[in-house]
Amino acid sequence: MSIRTPLAEKLILISLAIFCFMTLGSMATMSIGTAFLILPFVAMKRTKVFGSAPAGFSVSEGTVGQYLRITAALVSALAFSLVVAKNWPLSYSGKISEVQFADDLKKVWHLFIPPIVAYCFVLVPETSRRKIGVAYGVVFLIFSVIGFQQFFTGWPRPQGVPEWPGRFHSTIFLGHHLSLASIWIFPWFVALELAFSGKESLRVRAFAWACVVFGGASLFFSLSRMLWVALPVGIALWTVLRLPGKLRIAAVAALVLIAGVATQIPAISLRLNSHIGAGTRVELWKANWEFFKARPWTGVGFRHTQEMSGLYLMEKFNSQDVFSGHAHNNFLEMLGGSGILGTLAWLAWCFFWFQQSYVLLQTKSSKVLFGLGPSAWGRALLAVGVVFQLNGLTQVNFWEAKVMHSLTFFMGLLLAARVEFRK
Repeated sequence: MSIRTPLAEKLILISLAIFCFMTLGSMATMSIGTAFLILPFVAMKRTKVFGSAPAGFSVSEGTVGQYLRITAALVSALAFSLVVAKNWPLSYSGKISEVQFADDLKKVWHLFIPPIVAYCFVLVPETSRRKIGVAYGVVFLIFSVIGFQQFFTGWPRPQGVPEWPGRFHSTIFLGHHLSLASIWIFPWFVALELAFSGKESLRVRAFAWACVVFGGASLFFSLSRMLWVALPVGIALWTVLRLPGKLRIAAVAALVLIAGVATQIPAISLRLNSHIGAGTRVELWKANWEFFKARPWTGVGFRHTQEMSGLYLMEKFNSQDVFSGHAHNNFLEMLGGSGILGTLAWLAWCFFWFQQSYVLLQTKSSKVLFGLGPSAWGRALLAVGVVFQLNGLTQVNFWEAKVMHSLTFFMGLLLAARVEFRK
């Protein structure tokens, strides 16, 4: 396993670094970052700059092979739902969905990025990986500081908070507070692990603590009500997995106490009890449940729930003035859009995340990936997975393109960890 020339190694390191910190920016920077990863990778593979492939990268076996098979099954189920929707469409308000295969499936390419990420990270030495980690961490900290001050100033993109006049959602450069709530959790839990790592220097832990504090403030000031529930659950799980015996009980009890006191603060209570958006979400949930009942195996077609929900609600209420959108729930989005087949394939993809994270948690190895051992990665990724899925109860974060960049990036790190710690 090697890169044949120093120049090629520098190129892949630069590509990885750009890709990593671009996942924290806007949609445009994310796409640019992905191009910086894929194009050099393909070019070097074709010119055979890489040496032998890293052990464990087999399409037919191993963790990477399992991931590719699950992903292929998911994409196939989504494509099949579109075939059915195209040939045997459902009709609401006298109209049917317009299936465009290339456009409808344009997001699934993200799901094939993780093996490339994993391949590159396993290929480079740990010293080089740490340099990339430092660059990514610096960008995360700078952006988190911006998110912190954005709550008070609105800069760079003001998104006002109805319940708190004069205050603004932390969105940084992501455009929406719910995007931040599902993206910032990935690096935040890794920073949390580094902050408590006994193997790192005081300087590294101090830097990690700065990331935890300002990253956590940005998450809180996103003012996502679901995140306010999900993040404490994730922290509690992380605490239970990390601390022994009575310490974990005391820590969880302290978390519950802090959360209970926080809900009594008038401003927080006002935000939590706000019903803004609740009614429209419920109607969209009902619409997607109707799509599932009408077409249980394949739904109305992947990524057609937004279009069809508008038509369904216009027919239901006999009005043109309705709110149409995706299901605002990952599970119902899959059920209504791709039926039982797509939902089962999606659940298998999500289960793979938790299964492999748990395997890492149980793995014993002296090796490190970005300074963290297998159990640390297992804890962080399990906690992230729980928070991510809880966030997905009130939004379709899984298929949001901006979120998918971070989701597939960290799936790549999960695959890299499984391969690295198996060697």
